[in-house]
Order: sequence, then structure tokens, then C-alpha cells
Amino acid sequence: MTNHTHFPFIEMMPEKPSEEPFDWKFIANRFNDYVLNEHNKLKFTDQDGYVRFGAFVEDGGHELITFGGIVLRQTILLYYSWI
Repeated sequence: MTNHTHFPFIEMMPEKPSEEPFDWKFIANRFNDYVLNEHNKLKFTDQDGYVRFGAFVEDGGHELITFGGIVLRQTILLYYSWI
């Protein structure tokens, strides 16, 4: 016996969303341009010569949260060209 789950609200959804989807390439490129511009103080070179990314503007730390966004941008542009 096969169990089926029925969600009536799914049947009420339109075939196509009423809103246009986000332009992910545009968003990814804007993010990349801002973060990689050292003038914005998110990307910097530490005293040992390593490139670091701060989690916050004018942050002296080297958290990976900003780097995660850069990786996401690369993933969107390289592997999801259909977006």
C-alpha cells in the first residue's frame, strides 16, 4: 500500500510566480565587487602578508563568514549558469 500526502495549498499555487526572480548574477557580482575592493575595508592584507576578510566593515579579524559569500558567488556564476 502506498501512502500519499496531500497538500491542498500546493494546488492553489499559480503555475508561474507573480514576481520576477532575483537576478542572482547581478547580486553576486555586486557583492564580489564590494568585498574585493580593499577600499571598502573588508578585504585586507595582515602584517604577515596574508589576505584576510573581515566579517564587518573596518574589522581587524579574519572570520570566514565573508569568504563564504565569495565562495557562494563563485558557485552561482560557475555552476549555475542557468540562473
